[in-house]
Amino acid sequence: MSWIKENQFTAGLAAVTLLGVGGLYSWGSGNQNKTELARDDYQAAAAEMMRYEGGSLYPSDTNRDLKRQAVADYSEQASQLRDRMVQYGPKPGPAIASNAFGTDLQASNTRIRAAFETSQATLPGGFLVGFESYASGVALGDATSLMAYQMGAMEWLFVKLAEARPEALINVYRQPLPEEKGQPYVYAENQISRDLPIEITFSGSARAMREFLSSLVDSKDYYFIPRIIRVENEKQAGPTRSDAQFKTVITPTVPDGFDVAALGSVTDLSAVGDPAVALPAGEEAVVPESEEILKQVLGDEALRVFLRIDLRLFRDAASVPLPELPKSL
Repeated sequence: MSWIKENQFTAGLAAVTLLGVGGLYSWGSGNQNKTELARDDYQAAAAEMMRYEGGSLYPSDTNRDLKRQAVADYSEQASQLRDRMVQYGPKPGPAIASNAFGTDLQASNTRIRAAFETSQATLPGGFLVGFESYASGVALGDATSLMAYQMGAMEWLFVKLAEARPEALINVYRQPLPEEKGQPYVYAENQISRDLPIEITFSGSARAMREFLSSLVDSKDYYFIPRIIRVENEKQAGPTRSDAQFKTVITPTVPDGFDVAALGSVTDLSAVGDPAVALPAGEEAVVPESEEILKQVLGDEALRVFLRIDLRLFRDAASVPLPELPKSL
């Protein structure tokens, strides 16, 4: 007879005990894994929380007040910038009569021609400040205020070009305004400005081009934006050695003690160094090597420059309201 049959109660108790221990072990192992996962999740959440608290947008009272102040400052600066920009445009006032606009146009044309005459530069035939169509026509009264503002901007532009001393103003194109045809200009939604395109072509030196482009940022009354610039040499082939006009440095050979009589026919000492003066016997003309190389690379030809310039007009401040600050901030 087996022990189990003789001790059925004890055997059953032992079996139940073993099953209970196994179940407890399995349950404990599962809870340990869950505990480790929970601990990892807690540590990750704590690290994320610390990162949020260290950020500038964490919703604390201090950060809220700082954000409100920053938004208020930005709004104030935007308002000041808007008030500054709207100064670039026609000043409010009564409309200009058509005959008065024609008189002002001729006076502006006369001033520009005088500036080009002073700089010894030429203007294209029939030049009339870009308003050539009004040489024999009359402007509409509703458009004259805006046209007068554009005319003033173009006069400023051409006078600055004349001061840069180009060789010639070759061509001018002013895109007609819708108002000139009796059509109102319609702003798109959220559009805060409009551009009036002007295209000019002139020839001159690289220095003249640089001075003119630099002057565009100096205007206090007009806001110019250079959109397109195309520059090409009048000569497409590179300069040759024979094209260069080299300056010379005269190094006279004189006896010890500097005897003026030894200079021969050169009696004016200020003429020494002038290549137009005949060199006395025993003297040599020396061309600086750096200048010779530079002349061969750059040449002396003029540039032909095409410019598309936009004259920007900003809308009236009342027409461009600033966005309201969020009330929940």
